[in-house]
Amino acid sequence: MSTWLFKRRDQLTTRFRPRDRQSGGAKPKAEGIMVRLWELEVDPAQFEAFRAIGAENLEASTRLEPGVLMMHAVQLADDPTQVRVLEVYSGQSAYKSHIRTRHFLRYKTVSERMVRSQRLVPTNPILLCAKSEAVEPAPCSRPSRA
Repeated sequence: MSTWLFKRRDQLTTRFRPRDRQSGGAKPKAEGIMVRLWELEVDPAQFEAFRAIGAENLEASTRLEPGVLMMHAVQLADDPTQVRVLEVYSGQSAYKSHIRTRHFLRYKTVSERMVRSQRLVPTNPILLCAKSEAVEPAPCSRPSRA
């Protein structure tokens, strides 16, 4: 059974307003869920170390921080140096709290020499779904390769 983070369309459209063109492109107020999508290029010689520090950060973030709703990291099948990270926070204050945590600061320091490039992709969440029951095994486990 899936749980919708937003049950009504009006909740979605009122929480995520596009930038106001009259205000010179100022960011909208931090309301509701915040989604961040990162594109990373990882040094292939350091990929396993990157995976380890990333798993440590994602596991601690989702276990210890109530405002971190979800974090997923995937590797592109046709280019294993490319990683995409999807982060979902309960709001901007949860994100600001996250980037001050010990585990995130450790991740940033350690991974800095492993990540060749990174880019934050601007996003506007339109539909977010998740299973209502826990996923087994643990959320940060490695999926089996086909």
